[in-house]
Amino acid sequence: MLFWATGCKKPTPAAEAPAAKQSGQKEGGESYNPHMADCNGFTASDAAAVLGLPAAKVTVEMEQLRPGNWRCMFESGDLGKTLSFNVSVAPSAGDAARDMAGYRSNLETTGGVSPYKENLPNGAYADISGVGDDAVWTDMDLSLQARRGNVLVHVTMPKDKSLQTKAAEKFLSTLK
Repeated sequence: MLFWATGCKKPTPAAEAPAAKQSGQKEGGESYNPHMADCNGFTASDAAAVLGLPAAKVTVEMEQLRPGNWRCMFESGDLGKTLSFNVSVAPSAGDAARDMAGYRSNLETTGGVSPYKENLPNGAYADISGVGDDAVWTDMDLSLQARRGNVLVHVTMPKDKSLQTKAAEKFLSTLK
């Protein structure tokens, strides 16, 4: 999936045609231009609260992977106590909604082949309600992807669904 940075300075209503609707997905939404130099204000304290650690133990690393896509990593040095997520900014909320639909389609395709199809009794993914405009959890790589407006966040670590949900909710709440 490709994502591009948007030039919006303030949230504005999306003016695009609605994306194909999947279960649990809200169409459209606002457009945001997050300031990713500091993970849009998601701090070491925020990560520490998710991980159950003192903030002083958490270090922050932010990296732009390509235009419109960043990785935010919060490490503590303790085994299993790392929080990592990627943030992608699409040109519009409709584009991001289509990206989520494409992600679901890719999960379904991958989930239908070995070794996954034998090991996914609940299917390739599960929709998660109440997280942004749209969210999906997958057992294939134990990750969560959520969308609010034109911003997608993909939480890959820790490998705990409830902690990933807390991290995604907190990050999405930083969007203004």
